[in-house]
Amino acid sequence: GELAIYDTTTNHLRMRLPGGFDRSNRTIHFVMRALPKGQKQKDRQQQKDPLANYRLFTTGIDGLVNEFDLQRGMKKIAVASGGGAVWSSALSADRQSIVAACHKGRVRFF
Repeated sequence: GELAIYDTTTNHLRMRLPGGFDRSNRTIHFVMRALPKGQKQKDRQQQKDPLANYRLFTTGIDGLVNEFDLQRGMKKIAVASGGGAVWSSALSADRQSIVAACHKGRVRFF
């Protein structure tokens, strides 16, 4: 379904991301973006919108791995798992990949 993102410092709703009646998110991953070449950590802290520093991914029983555009508040891309429903997922140790446990008994990397 729909995802709601709140600012925990103010307890205000920041945005709602579209879902669907038949969607069930099993896992949500916030991943910090890599710093562009030449950018320093202090530059990141001075950005107006702290969400610009993150990428948001979801996986679920619909069998999709989704990335959302947090600047526009909409889905950016959806990729089929190739293994049916995604029951669980995790970030790889280097935080560069999503590892998905799929219904067909396979583990897939994205």
